[in-house]
Amino acid sequence: MWEGIPELLQTWRIDVAHLSLRQTSERAQQIAKKSGDNEVSFGHTKIAHWETKQVRPNHIPDYGLRILDATYSADGALVGIARALSTPRALKPRWQWVHTFLNYSDTYVQAANHSQHGGPVWAWLRPGNEMAGWIDADVRWGIFRVKVSRHCGPGGLFLTSPVSTDHPAAFINWNYAPGWVDFGHGQIPPSLGVDIVSALELLTVVETAGAFKKLWHHYLDTLIGPLSRREAALREVPRFLSAKPGLLRDLLNKDSTAGNLLDLVGNEPPDKKDKEHLFTPEEFRRLREHRSLSRSEVSRAVSSLSANLDVSEDQIAHLEEGRNVTVELLVSCLDMIYGAGGHSFRQTVPVQIQGHRNASVSFPPHWVGPVSLRFSARNKDVTTGIAELHWKEWMTTFTIRSDVSVTLRKDAPDSTPLLIQIPMGWEVTAEIGYNELAIDINDNWTFEDRPEFRKSLLDRLVPAGLGLWGRSPSDVKKWLRRFR
Repeated sequence: MWEGIPELLQTWRIDVAHLSLRQTSERAQQIAKKSGDNEVSFGHTKIAHWETKQVRPNHIPDYGLRILDATYSADGALVGIARALSTPRALKPRWQWVHTFLNYSDTYVQAANHSQHGGPVWAWLRPGNEMAGWIDADVRWGIFRVKVSRHCGPGGLFLTSPVSTDHPAAFINWNYAPGWVDFGHGQIPPSLGVDIVSALELLTVVETAGAFKKLWHHYLDTLIGPLSRREAALREVPRFLSAKPGLLRDLLNKDSTAGNLLDLVGNEPPDKKDKEHLFTPEEFRRLREHRSLSRSEVSRAVSSLSANLDVSEDQIAHLEEGRNVTVELLVSCLDMIYGAGGHSFRQTVPVQIQGHRNASVSFPPHWVGPVSLRFSARNKDVTTGIAELHWKEWMTTFTIRSDVSVTLRKDAPDSTPLLIQIPMGWEVTAEIGYNELAIDINDNWTFEDRPEFRKSLLDRLVPAGLGLWGRSPSDVKKWLRRFR
């Protein structure tokens, strides 16, 4: 396993790309020229210097890493692994890690990963000291579950998927001891010499998968409805998706429990294993350095995350020194750029009250991560009530005790408001960031079956869904020609 970025760069060039220093230099300069940005020299002596142990990680500029990633056709994987190398030194191990695979390299915005939507992704699992050499974790990704229980080398293992979607998020829970998980885009080359496990080989369907039966039938109706040989096409669907017949059967045979009234009244605020820990200024500085990012690179990353924020290097320095910084959303941007998963901060967000029972929250558009809501009855004699949430094409309803918080996840960098229906005489407050005392309601959402929502969801999920069976939308079009 690589001790740092220099060893990783050398391994990738020699064992994966099979390029000499001069070949790498020539290709890198061509790519840099096409990008129109020549801020870094890519001479072979410079690349050789980056591959030596003497160079400090933050002396390898982010732009240089991205050009080398493109030079080696790594599709973001090289940059992602480079940024993730020092996670065990930068962050404490946690029991749960959550990630949303967006269309860009969302954990490190400056990585400028150019993967196509739905492309290959990975999760790098590394156990803590208590479970060294053994991985035991559960992965929940929408309607699918993956159980990983196996020995691993000193560098942990990479769990890979050839397809991805930006909704829902992937949840990874360690079972016996906390560990570390990093996420990224691109394929992990076997020639890197690391343990690689395909998530597709371990996929099972969770009980709530039945909620997607309607979507599946809507998709088939859209495709097959106009065909003259409709019945013949329906009979051929299992054969067309024959790569994993058991998975298709399980998916269509599950009955859904999602969308039922969720009773949280008996739930005490959880004694979560991952305790809240707001970062100190020194911890923000240390995490930035472990991610091998300079203040100027972070400044540019903040601007790319939120066009409304103009943050200088001095402001980032002031934050790291514990001085007052007036940029309200800076910490939430840093949390995303550094891959802290919402664990570095908590920040209150305004709630708009609309009448006696309705409210809405517009979370910061750039934010992707955990959010929480706290429900409180103004009359202290009232102890329970029913709340209903609507967010895009999803909704959930639950009963809750007064003065209890729930946590959910904002999975997209947009400004779509969360709509809330609360009992008469109740109030609700909202925050972004990790709240260890909040009850998790991420699993009990159901699809609101409306035509405009249906099309939006199918457009996002179908490419990834077909990819599970090794198919693509273009394969579907070719297959349908037989039944016209």
